[in-house]
Amino acid sequence: MNCPGCNADAPEVEEESDEVHACEACGGVRIGASELNRLLLHNNLPGIESLGGKRVKDAAEASCRRCQVDMTRFEGGDRHDPEFYEICEECGCIFIAPDSAPEGDALAMEKGLVAFFRIFSAKQKSAAR
Repeated sequence: MNCPGCNADAPEVEEESDEVHACEACGGVRIGASELNRLLLHNNLPGIESLGGKRVKDAAEASCRRCQVDMTRFEGGDRHDPEFYEICEECGCIFIAPDSAPEGDALAMEKGLVAFFRIFSAKQKSAAR
C-alpha cells in the first residue's frame, strides 16, 4: 500500500486499526475516525464531523493506503493560512499532510493531532466572523 501524501510504500495497516500511523518517508499521519473523535472529544473539541471546513473540489486526488479509494480534502482557516486534512471516502480514516503532521512517538503524535485540530477549529471560528 502507498502513502496518500507521497505515494511511498507504507507498512501494512491492520484492517480494523484506528491507531495513529506515520509515513516513514514523508512524515504524514493517518488516524482512524473513531480514534480521532475520541481524542478530540476527550480534549473538549467537537468531533470531526462538526469541525467545519470546506471540501476542496479540485484538490490533487490522494488514495487511502488501507482501502485504495479516493480521499476528500477539507480546508479550514483563512485563505492566507489554510489548514488541510483528507478523509477516506470508504473507511473514514483521516490523513494530515507532512507539513502539518505531528512528529514523535504515539503520545506526541496524539497531542500534535489535538493541537492541529484545535488550531483548525479556531481558524474556522475566526474565518466565520
